[in-house]
Amino acid sequence: MKYIGFVILWSCYHLAESSMYYANNAIGFLLGMALFFVCAWQLPKHRGLSSWGLGLHKGWWKMLLSGMLIGFVLYGLQFTLAIYWRSEQLVKVPSWEVIVPQLAYWSLGTALSSFSEDILTRGYVYHYYKNTLSPTWLVIASALLYWFNHIHRLTDGWVTFGYLFVLGILLMIPLVKTQSLWVTGGIHWAGNIFFHLSHSIARTQEVPHSRYSSNILLIFCIIVLIPIVGVLPFSPVKKPKAMP
Repeated sequence: MKYIGFVILWSCYHLAESSMYYANNAIGFLLGMALFFVCAWQLPKHRGLSSWGLGLHKGWWKMLLSGMLIGFVLYGLQFTLAIYWRSEQLVKVPSWEVIVPQLAYWSLGTALSSFSEDILTRGYVYHYYKNTLSPTWLVIASALLYWFNHIHRLTDGWVTFGYLFVLGILLMIPLVKTQSLWVTGGIHWAGNIFFHLSHSIARTQEVPHSRYSSNILLIFCIIVLIPIVGVLPFSPVKKPKAMP
């Protein structure tokens, strides 16, 4: 059943993502995401999203905010370095009247895509394999699955896949440490918000022949952050026993 469940969630996720990525169809995206979360709620014996690490346990919101802070620091640092090294340049900064509604729009959309992908590539792996794989192999397996989930970006080159793999490692570590997906989801969500704030709302463009590409700088920032996240004093939460 666990493999069938994964195929169901994978299909719903990519139905939603493809609607936006290829057709820019917001309705298709929302319907696909709604179907994903309904299936994610029903699959683990009707235990809801807590099986995937998104239970409303004590302190869940603190974990979410902590993760969002880490995410904003990570992508803020990468963006600052990209501007400093002239890998990117700002070409347009809109007024607050434009930023606020656009930011609300992107925040909603990225919340759905971030947490659904976290369930698919991290919560699912942890739920079914936490008792059979070591923490190290859980992190590696999840990072590989996260990498594979972006297989449509194969033509982007090794740098893109390099940053996806190390990002997958970073995002799995808090789940292994806390047994909760909230820190991971916060990092992922904040990173996506910051990206769209700096690239979809404000306008930036790559500088040709720059010394370091934006993704190289992102890889560097993630590698620096991985040991920091690894030693942060996150406390595990008490969770119900996993259902087969």
